[in-house]
This record gives sequence, C-alpha cells and structure tokens, in this order.
Amino acid sequence: MYEFLKSVITSHAYTDLTAMTAKVDKAWAFGAISDDERTELLAMLRAEEPRYDIDVQGEIAKLWAAVKELQARPYPEPTPEPEPEDIPDWVQPTGAHDAYKTGDNVRYNGHIYQSTIDGNVWAPDV
Repeated sequence: MYEFLKSVITSHAYTDLTAMTAKVDKAWAFGAISDDERTELLAMLRAEEPRYDIDVQGEIAKLWAAVKELQARPYPEPTPEPEPEDIPDWVQPTGAHDAYKTGDNVRYNGHIYQSTIDGNVWAPDV
C-alpha cells in the first residue's frame, strides 16, 4: 500500500490534496502503512501543497496599491444643476386639453415637480 500511495503522490495522479491526505491517514488507521511511512507520505504531500501558479501575496500587494491610488485621487465637487428659468408655475387644468402629460415640469409652492402620469389635473401636493 505504501508503494502505491507513494507512486500516486510522485506522479501527481490526484486532484484533491485534502482527499489524498485523508487516504494516507485511512491507510495508516487500518494498519496498511507504518507510522514512519505515514510521516514520509504526508511530508511529500505537504511539499506539493504550494503548487500554485499565482503569487497570492504579490496580487494582494497590487490590489492594495490600486486601492490607495484610488483613495488618493481628489473627488471633483459636484456641479449643481442650474435652476431652470423656463419652468412654468402650476395652474389648475380646465380639462383634458390642457392637462399635464408625463414628464411635464411645473413650479408649485417654490418646488419643482414632474408629472408621472398622462392627463394629470391634480395639484402636486395632492
């Protein structure tokens, strides 16, 4: 059993390191391998653990640098929208012919309102 597990580890014929470690422990628990063999196989598995193609610490450092750069940028002050001069005061419509349409803007009690329905004959505060 020891030779079989060793050949699987050295040939990288496994995809899950945790599962392979569990198999070594299971073989040891059933007495199929000795303490020394278990220790050797687990050491071989641990040596295989850092087989990553990505530099994790380097990527984290790059991300932090990008965050700091973004935080250092000054945010532009928002420019207030100019107060429209051509918005008419609200007047009570007398019928369907002069009712407000969706999107019509009116000034009412110092505020600007936009109609959200067609055929609107109601005051904005109703």
